[in-house]
Amino acid sequence: QDLGDPESLVGAALSASIEAETVTLPSEYALAQKASRGTTASVRLVNIGSSIGSTGGFGLDGKAASIGKGAGSYTTKAQQFLNGRFDHVSDCGLPGQTSTVILTFFAANVAAFNPGIVFLSGDVFANDANTSVSLATVQTNTASFVAAIRALGAQPVMSTVPPRTAAAATAHGFVLSYNTWLRAYCKTEGIPLVDFYSVLADPATGYFYTAYTTDALHPNTTGYHVMAVALAETLDKLLPRSGGWVLDTVNNAAGNLIKNGQFMGAPNGVPGEWTPIG
Repeated sequence: QDLGDPESLVGAALSASIEAETVTLPSEYALAQKASRGTTASVRLVNIGSSIGSTGGFGLDGKAASIGKGAGSYTTKAQQFLNGRFDHVSDCGLPGQTSTVILTFFAANVAAFNPGIVFLSGDVFANDANTSVSLATVQTNTASFVAAIRALGAQPVMSTVPPRTAAAATAHGFVLSYNTWLRAYCKTEGIPLVDFYSVLADPATGYFYTAYTTDALHPNTTGYHVMAVALAETLDKLLPRSGGWVLDTVNNAAGNLIKNGQFMGAPNGVPGEWTPIG
């Protein structure tokens, strides 16, 4: 499948609604979804990032809306692609900080979420590329993050650092070197890896596809959509299989794209807002 064309996964109507940030999951969705898969187990996701994956910072396409828990974050979009199979999703991070600072933040804040999976975005290490932090230090911090995640009893999932078109040549070289090391490290450690760099970077230049960014450093709405598809494809392999789509307990809930999802009211034997074909 073409990761640059998320409509191939979800269809044009759902894709458009997600792009417009009009899709939300109703509050009762998680309980209904757990019932549909026959388990009460909680699957909780925490996303650790910097400006690209934090609860604040750079707004989508320059808008004031935060990246984090709103409909625009790549984790929220991935949750939608996964049919709501996480019972809890939190975006945590510190915009503009190095991995050393974020590692301290992680130790003080993430355990309270009791995550089953922690996604360590390559965004955590993006600011290291623009500073004097050595590659050896970043590699050590990476291993420390993984050890801390595993100490929580959670499954680590990682991603490569996204491209940084506007960065200096030395920063670009740092990203390439770290990503090469990270691919080998994750293979050795058995850590699922989402290759954000490969899906966002133009192979002809090694930098952002122009369609995926507005400032050459952060993804735009299309870029976040592509990231969400890549993340969902990896997380799908780690989650319990869902029993399928479930009906909302509230008919015509705002997050349900199917009008009159409970088929209420049936004049002439046809539920309201539905039309027989054939």
